[in-house]
Amino acid sequence: MIQYEQNASLGGLVIKAMGYMIGRPSSAVVKANYAFIVADPVIVGNNLASFKVSCITTNPPATLYYTIDGTEPGVGSAIVPPSGQITTLTFPPDQTNLTFKVRALAPNYLPSQTIARFSRQRISSHAHLPGLPEVKSPAGSSHLLDKSSTRR
Repeated sequence: MIQYEQNASLGGLVIKAMGYMIGRPSSAVVKANYAFIVADPVIVGNNLASFKVSCITTNPPATLYYTIDGTEPGVGSAIVPPSGQITTLTFPPDQTNLTFKVRALAPNYLPSQTIARFSRQRISSHAHLPGLPEVKSPAGSSHLLDKSSTRR
């Protein structure tokens, strides 16, 4: 006999099973808990000026939280807008590096992995040579680079 029930505290499933046979004593009831985990966020695009973040967990919908200072995102961190489009990140004052971290959370689900991208602001290192036009990098030019993520 197998019995299923919803596990409200983890948003998962509890399966209970017992073996029986006519003329024999029934086995003990065993159970297994299965917890659902929010899908990992996906970052599309490698330009800090504009990129998109999404998550496929839709029922319940996951909320995407992010940070740009390298700390772990969570409740209380900035929230990715419903469109997923990020267009307003700026480098912290007096810093040339930015670590974008995003994590998806949903009620009664275990959180996703934290996904991180590292960006370094490009600063022109070209020396100006007499007789040649001066070359300047575009202000704030930068790209997001993959950075490995780890589960807690």
